[in-house]
Amino acid sequence: MSANDSASKADKWDMSKERELIDNLLGQRINFFLVFFALMVNGALDARAHNDTQLMNGILVVGATVSLLLALSIGRLQKRLDAILTEVRAVTTHPATVIMNKMSWSPEQDGHIIGFWVPGVCVFAAIAFLILSMSGKI
Repeated sequence: MSANDSASKADKWDMSKERELIDNLLGQRINFFLVFFALMVNGALDARAHNDTQLMNGILVVGATVSLLLALSIGRLQKRLDAILTEVRAVTTHPATVIMNKMSWSPEQDGHIIGFWVPGVCVFAAIAFLILSMSGKI
């Protein structure tokens, strides 16, 4: 076996590496989304404290739009991760399958909360605050 053969086997892309990549990317995007959402809320509240309704509405419009786009991206990644985990689970000897079989709950449930519900609720809240702000109720 030559050095090139062992290097090509080490660099071979498989479902485990794809799962690891998508899982890390999903975590990073969720973290970015939560930081962005917190900054948007903080900026809107600061503008409200200074009685600048136009600035608050502008922050909420931009924030709701960017939050929606980020949430769509996170949802797409969550679907992709679910599909990868389904494929990985088909291999009964895969370490992830062995661990999941020993767990008392299904990780998909947690993934759906983090990947779909949290961004969805945040986007809904941003849009609701925007509507309330533009109607003059806050």
